[in-house]
Amino acid sequence: GYQADIGDWLTPNEKFPHGMGWLAEQVHARGFKAGLWLAPFMIGADSRLWQEHPDWAVQYPSAELRTGKPGRPYVAMVNWSQQCYAMDLTRPEAIEWLEHVFHTVFDDWGYDYVKIDFLYAGAVDGIRHDPNVTRAQAYRRGIETIRGAARDRFILGCGNPVAPSVGIVNGTRIGPD
Repeated sequence: GYQADIGDWLTPNEKFPHGMGWLAEQVHARGFKAGLWLAPFMIGADSRLWQEHPDWAVQYPSAELRTGKPGRPYVAMVNWSQQCYAMDLTRPEAIEWLEHVFHTVFDDWGYDYVKIDFLYAGAVDGIRHDPNVTRAQAYRRGIETIRGAARDRFILGCGNPVAPSVGIVNGTRIGPD
């Protein structure tokens, strides 16, 4: 992991003191394509992204139905010693953030390929900012945003709903790690 935390994709940690653009240049200088792993639809509980945007998480539906108040953030998984929340891809500001992240990865840093993982988080069954958008439509907004930034670069989808990914990702990993 190059990132400072899950969700803090543009902040490299101390293991990458020269930054991610420099690393891509080094890979290219040796005649290879540079690839990067991200879990773009996850927000780690320890991340700066979570501290700044807790409203970007999908909410569990049961709490709202029971209390009439917004629910708890939807925990898509527990990994990297923290809860990871599902990002609400119906929030325009979250989509703008995704666009910025991937334009940075591709255009500023110069990466040729991304493996985007744990994508199911974009399609969890919960309460979203826009209740008129289905789970599949929300997920598709997210990956279409990434495709727009990637243009013709290769995208490998992992842990993704396959049907709504058709025509967007170049490949899909369908087996376990």
